Amino acid sequence: MKSKKRILIFNPYYSESKRTAANTCFEKLFENVHLFTDDCTLIASCSRVPEWLRVDSVNLISVKFTGSISERLWSFITTSF
Repeated sequence: MKSKKRILIFNPYYSESKRTAANTCFEKLFENVHLFTDDCTLIASCSRVPEWLRVDSVNLISVKFTGSISERLWSFITTSF
């Protein structure tokens, strides 16, 4: 039975065009969390969901993470609510 909790997964460095080890580990984490809940949202700087991500439906919030650390933190706080 899947949980009803909403989970936000935040990765400002994730890119849909790169197949690096860090991106692969992040995708595995996202896929494993998605096994426990359907309401799982990805917050990243990518513009689309990669085709190799093995999840049926992905909620994507695309945010530009440029600027100072305080601007990036503010972007994360506003997207969380």
